[in-house]
Amino acid sequence: MSQENSSGMTQARFAAIVDAYGGDPALWPRGECDAAERFLTTNGAAQILVAQARRLDVVLGAPETDNDSSVLERRLLDDFDRAQRRWSLRTFVDRAAQAIWPGAPVWQPACAIGLAFAAGLCIAVFAPVDIRQQDESSGGAYALDSAPEMDAGHGI
Repeated sequence: MSQENSSGMTQARFAAIVDAYGGDPALWPRGECDAAERFLTTNGAAQILVAQARRLDVVLGAPETDNDSSVLERRLLDDFDRAQRRWSLRTFVDRAAQAIWPGAPVWQPACAIGLAFAAGLCIAVFAPVDIRQQDESSGGAYALDSAPEMDAGHGI
């Protein structure tokens, strides 16, 4: 089924060349270019194939008209800024650490706060607190009727 002309070019090989290199004979391989051009002049199917390849080359080679990279760049930077402003636990911790200890890595204020908490906890648990229990019958209990007479209005 493969048609071969006097130059030794087959329909399958010509189609492979056109598929790989396009419809411009200047781009075809040098060793097969002459044979492919002779095959093109004698074969109607090859001419149709080259015409389709040239239309595809024109479409693929056309410059993009909507290529405004500054708009795309602005959109990407706006999305990045919006993502940076979004609340997250990490940003909260970073801001709190910067408020406590500006310029330090997060672990330093975290260790300082942890050590302060541990010291407070140790003091609360291990420090002796001397609170004496007093019973109600002792003289230490205050009663309103045992207070001396006093004019709270200061003579008004």
